[in-house]
Amino acid sequence: MMKNALLIYSHNSGQGQLARHREKILARLRKVFDEVDVKETHSAEEGHEVCKAACGKYHTLIVAGGDGTFHNAVEALAEMDNTPVLAYINNGTVGDIGHNFGVKRSYKSALKVIEKGEIEPFDIARVNGCYYFDYVAAIGSYANIPLTTKRQRKKFLGVLAYYTDALGEAFGFKKIHVEIKADGVTYEQDVPLVLLLNGKHVGGFLVNNKANIFDGKMELYLAKPGLFNGLLQFLPGRKVFIKKIVASTFDIHTSLDGDTVWDFDGDAGPVGDLHVECLHHRLKAYSIKHPKK
Repeated sequence: MMKNALLIYSHNSGQGQLARHREKILARLRKVFDEVDVKETHSAEEGHEVCKAACGKYHTLIVAGGDGTFHNAVEALAEMDNTPVLAYINNGTVGDIGHNFGVKRSYKSALKVIEKGEIEPFDIARVNGCYYFDYVAAIGSYANIPLTTKRQRKKFLGVLAYYTDALGEAFGFKKIHVEIKADGVTYEQDVPLVLLLNGKHVGGFLVNNKANIFDGKMELYLAKPGLFNGLLQFLPGRKVFIKKIVASTFDIHTSLDGDTVWDFDGDAGPVGDLHVECLHHRLKAYSIKHPKK
């Protein structure tokens, strides 16, 4: 059977490594795959349709872009049959999702993972029966930064654009009352930030060191109220949270108004209450990280 691949990239994030090293990347991919097609997309909607059309046609779908581009691919494939294996080339600002699979920020790291050829089924999260995220759902202090940081600032400053924007969130006191049911157990707390994680990194910070995107579980972190709305907790050696809740299903109700948007993998998610279920081994990806035995 022919082992073919489709490389897709977003026009918006196509000015980075992929644009500079396109021919080198394609030359190495063509040593792995019998055939490599390339498609540039100009909107999330177009990317969604391209990913769906890859089902049953390609062995591998290589996603080059930021976390939002990979998120869009997962959303497109989540309910499809005959889905291709996913591969990720970080061509974005941070590339948090790549850490789950051993993909670092350089295209060379991504190609090494693909060339090694190891494939693992991984978990994704389904929300309210119709939304999906890969590695994080967040609400509260700092959660809206990936949604509001200007693209031009990210191109100029890179990840520092996120960090400088975080300073604006640090000096306004914020508190959310949350009620959570996790695998049938109820929790209630006042917090500045809620993070539901299926991955290791958020905003470039290592938050969830023991994360395992292959285990059918997610971790809910409730940040501790305090100086700078809990920002110091994200610094190395200072990760102190009120509670870490590990479960496969969550029902989350917050005191925020109904217009407050959840951040899903750096993109705008739904508003209001969430019912979240972990879909165990729903998709497959090239990975040098493996399930814990």
